Amino acid sequence: MSDDQTNNKLGQFVGAKIRAERLAQKLTQSQLALPEFSVSYISAIERGQIHPSLRALEILAQRLGLPSAELIPSHTQSNSTTGITMNSAKNDDAAFELEILVAHTHILQGAAAKAITQLEELATNKLRGSYLIRYHYLLGWAYLLTAQWQACMDALAKAEIIAKECNDDSNSLLIRNLMGMAYAATGDYMQALKTHQYCLALVEKRQPQDPFFLCHLYNQLGQHLAHLNDHDSTLDAFQQALAIIEELNKHEHLQAVYIDIALQYSAASEYEQASISFYKCIELQNQRKPLPLQSEIYRYLGQALMMSDQEKARTYLEGVLQHHSNELDALTQASILTNLAEWFLLNNHLEEAEQYVEKA
Repeated sequence: MSDDQTNNKLGQFVGAKIRAERLAQKLTQSQLALPEFSVSYISAIERGQIHPSLRALEILAQRLGLPSAELIPSHTQSNSTTGITMNSAKNDDAAFELEILVAHTHILQGAAAKAITQLEELATNKLRGSYLIRYHYLLGWAYLLTAQWQACMDALAKAEIIAKECNDDSNSLLIRNLMGMAYAATGDYMQALKTHQYCLALVEKRQPQDPFFLCHLYNQLGQHLAHLNDHDSTLDAFQQALAIIEELNKHEHLQAVYIDIALQYSAASEYEQASISFYKCIELQNQRKPLPLQSEIYRYLGQALMMSDQEKARTYLEGVLQHHSNELDALTQASILTNLAEWFLLNNHLEEAEQYVEKA
């Protein structure tokens, strides 16, 4: 079967699945389409004339109340529904892309075990280049989330070797980041610290700089340093992360940050990273949510302060609530209130601790 025939069959499967779910829920094409899409776009998808993007699939799946992975055919579904043989699908780049996207979606939805199953079914001897890097990277990520430490490191080591051979600096950085998280998960905080310090040095030298990833690195460094009892450096790392978040929150439109990152990646011919940044920009156009990392960093910062100087911890946390409460989202306020409750509990002020718990 030719590539065009394979792609047409896959498109027909996705379209038929969307149409069946829409009809089952008694939705019109207009109800499914608006406001993001046109009715003609939905109609073309259902007829298999066009292939929706991953972002479009996510929106449609959410509207239909389904995991987005269900709208992408597995090998079994493809065989039974469209007559595509497994070997012909695996020989096609579009099929590889679909399988890897499904696995990535499973990971993001908290179903790492499903991602492992999805990836292990792929014929790795037929994968090449960026597909092989992403395969080992996602497999390592899924192993990390399922506490399979050695398998995680083995997969990431393979991904790193291929990334170096391909001079793929962007993926090398992401791989090293996961390695650092794996070291931390196994209690090797010194190696985790060295790995994330290496990542930080790379990020600070390259363009474009992703402020979100930079914030993540400072957060990771703060946690490693806390475990190593380097309290001053811990506080500095968390303060660096919070400074980045506060700067991001000053942007009238946060998606402008992603647009800038995407354009810089595109200029550097790193089109995959550019596409990811553009997708994130589109998502931010539809919703504005507080950065969840902010509450996590405040929680770790409060704990670090209490280990180094308890009185300073209370003064700092109460000061944040007093002077910045209007700028903090509910989750961040809850993190700070929880830290204060812990402070009062440790100092045997049970009544005050209970009050802060109730506020949190």
